Amino acid sequence: MPAPAWVSTSSRTSPASTVDPATIEASVSTPAARLLPVDDVKVATHNVSFASSVKMTLVGNDRWKTDGGLAINWMRLTPYATSGTYTSAVFNAGFPATWMNATWTATVPTGTTVAITYRTGNTPTPDATWTAFKPLPAPGAAMTGVSQYVQFAIAETTKNVGVTPSVSDVTILYR
Repeated sequence: MPAPAWVSTSSRTSPASTVDPATIEASVSTPAARLLPVDDVKVATHNVSFASSVKMTLVGNDRWKTDGGLAINWMRLTPYATSGTYTSAVFNAGFPATWMNATWTATVPTGTTVAITYRTGNTPTPDATWTAFKPLPAPGAAMTGVSQYVQFAIAETTKNVGVTPSVSDVTILYR
């Protein structure tokens, strides 16, 4: 079965604007391409085949029909990697904060995992004085430590390269 490709956009910079389905384009480096929902509305499906020698690029374009404000929230191409890690920017509380807990919203299909970890420190750039990354077993899990800075990491895995987990938000509570 050919590998699918997904393209989604957020609303434009003008909240009242709409997406013109004729202006969305998708090109992918997979044997078949499918253009799926744009702002949660399926606008078209294209099943095509390309020779393996054809190299293509994924493109999002509004053809300059608006003020040029096209925002793409996510694009997906498969096969997915079997694992990957995202490390956040360092967040500055502005004072020595007590880190309370962390919550997040994740979609974790069967055969996939999401693991959230965090570390704390008192320098703007992580160094040997920072704590090691500590696991957070579930959303709402308690955090420990008092420091000015915190950083989190998300590790994702999948056993099926056609399916991937996703994390849409992470919130850290401190006082």
